[in-house]
Amino acid sequence: MVEFTSQSISEPSLKRLEQVLELWVGTPYRAGQQMPGVACDCRSFVLAVLDSLYGKQTDVELLPEDASLHQPEVSRSFLRKMARYWNVQKVEDRVLEPGDLIISAYPGAGPTHVMISGRWPWIYHATKTSGVRKTGFTLDGLEFYGHYRLPHKESWALPHLS
Repeated sequence: MVEFTSQSISEPSLKRLEQVLELWVGTPYRAGQQMPGVACDCRSFVLAVLDSLYGKQTDVELLPEDASLHQPEVSRSFLRKMARYWNVQKVEDRVLEPGDLIISAYPGAGPTHVMISGRWPWIYHATKTSGVRKTGFTLDGLEFYGHYRLPHKESWALPHLS
């Protein structure tokens, strides 16, 4: 079972997170793209949100449209790069905070999809069928693979110029 808490994030940081996430809601799914309102995939969506929150420019390459984004080996490579670049830490307690990255998996196959948690009970993610959407916590038939926590969430309260 997965639980939510907002105890360790300030209200200004939470509002900034929600502001950035809402910019992406409704963006169509298209692999290898990264522009709010135009197109993105699950990876490029999460990376763009992190770029906005931290005022950085991600150097993780976008994959071509025909790439196998949901293959476990591609996802594992992405997770390793993300952990190094963003200094995210794997969390073992199954308690989600706003801004945590949620990894799901096809049953028995390893990591395949990345999402980001908002204020309870919302998660945001890009799906092939619906693009970026805000939904109640659901894994859409996938297994919970784990989640990762980002550092320095207090800095999100300060809007960065992009």
